[in-house]
Amino acid sequence: MVKKAMVNELSIIRETFSDALKSGENRIPDEHYPFITETYDSVRLELASFLKSDSLAIVQRTYDEIRKLNSEGRGHIVIAGSLDHIFQFADFNKLTTLIDDSVTRLK
Repeated sequence: MVKKAMVNELSIIRETFSDALKSGENRIPDEHYPFITETYDSVRLELASFLKSDSLAIVQRTYDEIRKLNSEGRGHIVIAGSLDHIFQFADFNKLTTLIDDSVTRLK
């Protein structure tokens, strides 16, 4: 059940990154930011009990990268009026690949 919840959580974030890539900008609408990581945050200490070490490392790395984007001062600006978030230095292709790998390992 925890794995399924994490897959859902990652799928929502992946969809947000995919939409930003389709638009040709690293622009995330304000209603999709910050990225929700509640499930991971609540079970991260227990993950080692049901994930193999290589899978655990990938999942942890994925969430670490997402958490960096949620941190203040991480190279993003907020557009006045729309409040959209522009991530100038984020590689959403890399993040999407990381999420895909994590989802595969969680299934």
